[in-house]
Amino acid sequence: MNVSFWTLSPAASSTKPSRLGLVVAKALGAILLITGLMGGLSGCTEAPWTVVRQTEPNPLLYQRQWVVEPLHYDDTRVDGAPLALWIAGRDQMRPYADPRVVHDPRIDLGTLSDAFVWRLSQPHGTLEMKPAVTKAPSGVPSLPPHAYTIRVKVHGISTGLRQMAPGYPPVQAGPAEAFVTVSLLDPEGLELDVVDLQTDLATDEASAMTGLPLGDCGVRIANRLVEYMKTRIIFREL
Repeated sequence: MNVSFWTLSPAASSTKPSRLGLVVAKALGAILLITGLMGGLSGCTEAPWTVVRQTEPNPLLYQRQWVVEPLHYDDTRVDGAPLALWIAGRDQMRPYADPRVVHDPRIDLGTLSDAFVWRLSQPHGTLEMKPAVTKAPSGVPSLPPHAYTIRVKVHGISTGLRQMAPGYPPVQAGPAEAFVTVSLLDPEGLELDVVDLQTDLATDEASAMTGLPLGDCGVRIANRLVEYMKTRIIFREL
């Protein structure tokens, strides 16, 4: 017996769908809809940043040269404490067991800053980022004229360090994490784009370039920033 999705009524000149045809058509439509949704979801991944402000039309399209300011630590909290309080108690975490050790890069925020600026200064195709020259002894960055600037404010840092007992060196109990806000500024200091970035080892590939958790954290922040800028700037990989 031949079954057709469409049956021709002998009493009518127009065609009408049969009940079996409607059932099969609905089933095929549902399958196509589910397949399309799954394909769309598989192609969508959440961006590793939150856009706070984004100027349109995009003024950054051909801006490939940038100056990177040192990280700003205004109102920063470290391991849940205000920065000033954390610095005041930082000496308690130094490895007293070896009096020759006067500098521990694991608890020096300069480790984070240096790694961040170093990573941005590496080649990124035709996208060029150079550190700002700071004026000694004030430490205020000196910007060249007509420079587009990257400014990063650090809101929170988790060093991942735990001190088991007073007088003992700290133990690295977890990775260093950071939450920052990045502002891309024009030469007049106007904020063009502002984004929030947060490191997350669940999605970031841990870098072993520095060998220090705070250094690796700085590298991951820089990597995410470069990833964002490449969505806003036309550049070429070399």
